[in-house]
Amino acid sequence: NTVSGSYAATTAGKSHTASGTYSGLIGGLSGEASGQYSVILGGQLNTADSTYSLVAGGDNNEAAKERAAVFGGSSNTVEGTSAVAVGGKDISVSGQGGATLGGELNDSVGSYAVSVGGKDSETDSSYASVFGGFDAASSGTYAVTVGGTGIGADGNYSVAVGGNATSSADAETVELGDSTDGVYAVE
Repeated sequence: NTVSGSYAATTAGKSHTASGTYSGLIGGLSGEASGQYSVILGGQLNTADSTYSLVAGGDNNEAAKERAAVFGGSSNTVEGTSAVAVGGKDISVSGQGGATLGGELNDSVGSYAVSVGGKDSETDSSYASVFGGFDAASSGTYAVTVGGTGIGADGNYSVAVGGNATSSADAETVELGDSTDGVYAVE
């Protein structure tokens, strides 16, 4: 273990680096706490490299912005201020205040955007959300996508629910899909 930051500390664990002022590592393997007041709790190959950043468990996770946090999972990156990733794999959260809970290959880009579960989903706009599904997207402000494959809520205040579709909900509409009949828009 290497400690070079003022008032930094490591306890237990192996091959850690604590270079941030007041940074700390507890347990785990090959963690690096370089941000001021950054903390890593267990896991392996985790990095907390910004002020007040936190990584708790998992492997290959990074909390890269001020007040960013990663809890478990694998290869998750949080680059949004005050953003969080919980579990999952290959998650990216870059919007301020964004959150991703589980899933795989999900991107939470918009400010205060939320992604829960699913795979290869994306929230591109502020306050957008995706719940489950595969290759789903919410690109409009306050847009919501629930389940389905290849569906999206692209318009502001739009909702897309389930189905297997290639079209998207426009502004202030709701789409309800199924795998047989396609997508229905309701104004």
